[in-house]
Amino acid sequence: MNADKTSLGRHIKYWVEYIFLRLLSGILSILPRSQALNLGRKIGWLVHKLLYKRAGIARKNLRESFPGISDEKIHNIIQGCWENLGAGVGEFVQMPGMSAKDLEGCTTCDGLEYIQKSYAKGKGTLLVTAHYGAWELGFKFWPWKKIKTAAIARRVKNPLVDDWATKIRTADGVKVIVSRNGVREAIRWLKEGNQLAVLIDHRVTEGGLQVPFFGRPASTTSLPGILALRYKIPVHLFRCWREGNKVRFQIYPAMDFSDLPQNEAGIEQATLRMSRVVEEWVRERPQDWLWIHNRWKMPAAEAVAK
Repeated sequence: MNADKTSLGRHIKYWVEYIFLRLLSGILSILPRSQALNLGRKIGWLVHKLLYKRAGIARKNLRESFPGISDEKIHNIIQGCWENLGAGVGEFVQMPGMSAKDLEGCTTCDGLEYIQKSYAKGKGTLLVTAHYGAWELGFKFWPWKKIKTAAIARRVKNPLVDDWATKIRTADGVKVIVSRNGVREAIRWLKEGNQLAVLIDHRVTEGGLQVPFFGRPASTTSLPGILALRYKIPVHLFRCWREGNKVRFQIYPAMDFSDLPQNEAGIEQATLRMSRVVEEWVRERPQDWLWIHNRWKMPAAEAVAK
């Protein structure tokens, strides 16, 4: 009986969340872009008042990442983080209706030639990015440049929201590969000469490498390092951030791992190099990163071992 009540309660919760998001997205999707992003920012800041536990995680992360940081600075970064998330929602729900002209009008791209050169070889390319700035819009960019792209993503706990979000992400041809048990599919995709996008800053709950991030061990996916060293896939770091209501994309040249051995130590070193670049991004624009994510929480097995 208790299990049935729990299941019913979860089902109701999922529907309430879904209906709220669809109503909100309906409003944001019909507004001009600038109004949708500005309203999203305000909503993001209001939502943080309700999700006080997430705000607590963000404060803890910031204090440990920036020793001696002032309370005022923490407040400003957390506010910027939530406003960025809110703007991202406003942007996300408008993505299905965006044309190539709309995208060109609100974005600037530096370094596209680096990806085009690697992609033209037909051996696949790996795009390494993070939950930073306008990362969702960053995925939409590639189909318009005739580059077949798949992104590895986790399922949202709410299956109704997960289906809705996946439809938006795939509306323009981007393929979504579910992270759990998706490695083989990702490798097949690359062998066909396509591009794969990986968010390297997400905490891995099983089988991750303990790589320093802001000086503390963070469980990190080893997949980019494996693909780079064992499969010789060119790796390009990629970030997106907002400048007002415009978005700037920055693509890095292919990383050079020729000095690394094709073993576990080499894979860990390659992963560390990628993570260091992401850390540089976050230090440069801390308000654009997802501080509410429990990035440094250890997997259960690691915690028990300690």
